[in-house]
Amino acid sequence: MHESPFQSILHTNTIPCDADCRTIREHLTAPQRELVNLDEEISRVQDQLDALTRRKAALDAYVEAHLAMISPARRLPDDVVRDIFAQCLPSHRNPIVSSDEAPLLLCQICRHWRDLALTTPRLWSSLHIVLPTDPRLQVLTQIVSEWLDRSGVLPLSLSVIYSGWTDARQNLLPMLQRLIQSSRRWQRIHFEFGDHRAFAALRDLRPEDVPMLRDASIHGFEHHGGWLNPDEDPVKSYQCLRFLDASHVQRVSINRTYGMPTSDLPLPWAHLTILDIAKGLLFCDEAVAVLRRCPALEECELTISPLESRSTDYVPPISLPRLRDMSILGETNGTSGTSFFALLLLPSLRAFKYSQHSVLNGDVPFSPLLAQMSLLEDFTLSVVQLPPLPLLVRCLAVMPLLQHLVLASNIRRLLPPGARDQQDHELVAQLTPRVAAPALCPRLATLALSGLDNISGEALVGLVKARAHAHAPLSRLVCIMPDTVQTDFAALLAEEMARGLVLRLEYYSLSVSDPYSPAEGTERHRLAF
Repeated sequence: MHESPFQSILHTNTIPCDADCRTIREHLTAPQRELVNLDEEISRVQDQLDALTRRKAALDAYVEAHLAMISPARRLPDDVVRDIFAQCLPSHRNPIVSSDEAPLLLCQICRHWRDLALTTPRLWSSLHIVLPTDPRLQVLTQIVSEWLDRSGVLPLSLSVIYSGWTDARQNLLPMLQRLIQSSRRWQRIHFEFGDHRAFAALRDLRPEDVPMLRDASIHGFEHHGGWLNPDEDPVKSYQCLRFLDASHVQRVSINRTYGMPTSDLPLPWAHLTILDIAKGLLFCDEAVAVLRRCPALEECELTISPLESRSTDYVPPISLPRLRDMSILGETNGTSGTSFFALLLLPSLRAFKYSQHSVLNGDVPFSPLLAQMSLLEDFTLSVVQLPPLPLLVRCLAVMPLLQHLVLASNIRRLLPPGARDQQDHELVAQLTPRVAAPALCPRLATLALSGLDNISGEALVGLVKARAHAHAPLSRLVCIMPDTVQTDFAALLAEEMARGLVLRLEYYSLSVSDPYSPAEGTERHRLAF
């Protein structure tokens, strides 16, 4: 580096005189000449580097092309590749018509893989269809037709739903007719239409037309214009669904249609093992009549309101010896009628979920069922506010084998602040093993708590550690809590997490934002939203 004769004023705001300016120009002659030489040298070296880079890229391509010929993927037998392709399909739903996922994605890798994918029927034996508007509907109908053709003779799993933009007035008949052509291969179907008239296409189907059907989910059949009058239009009657009345159909999820008895549903009641009528309100007597016709039930999900029978006559109990899983969304009217739960005999019950959108008054509605919950392994209570602690403890005390517990309060508790504090702390304490007294639910493996506004992070950490030391460690803790909880769970439970504890935490704000904004009426206010 050249030594500057102007070092004392370099990098300052000093203004040189005319003589100094001439001296500076003369001084820079050699450095500027050197800069030109360096630029020329860099250009020469860069040309050499570019040439070497091109040679390397060509050599890389040459080597990769030869290595590709001996890659393990090319040497895999076709049947192994087909098995790998099958594992690429979604495991929790039907594949969609998209090139972003299998099976269509597999058709874009190479010609050989495309040929394999197109000739592997199991890749095309399931499909999720979102009905668009015309003219896309016509194109989709052709795609679906080709998709089903590739599935060969395999049983089909189909889900068909309306898009949020689907025009209910458009002609869906060509699409539905193409699906009906493959009805003899239907194994699982989920039809969720936005208009009951779409089901008219199914009116000619008979049980013998769906010999493989095992699982049916039908939604959107409810009438959207008021009470359904069967005499108004035969298409609106349950006869459109008579194909479901087949002894081989075991799982049904369906809406209750207002204005028509649920008992008129053409279902193989005596053969059903899983029944879901959660989307549609049943009266207590109606729910009792439904369950009485389903002695083989193993799982059921119902929405019932009110939970009390209107009948003053003796109602014999309902025995469901195989029922293991029951989920009830209920509402009570507080009358003295016979409780729905008092009519149930459930010797095999292992999982129970109760939800209610209104505030619990007095005892929990399912209290008549507590005596049959000694073998319960999974319990969920999701209500507006959790019942008082003594009542909650009484419920959990009858479940010594419980492994999975979910307690959710859907809105901030209506108890006074002091009572809220005490209830939250005491609940965690009751679940924490102590030397003097054993904890509730000693076999608990999964605990999920939500909406406990005054829960203590330190108490939760103590609960986890105490259960680990009591040789009954939690394997999963889920807690949705206020953002006022500042506990560093990851640090305090690092040892337990290393041993397999799964920790999932979510936070919500207890504060209510001020709706007033000084920027209202300006672009800043609009951007805020």
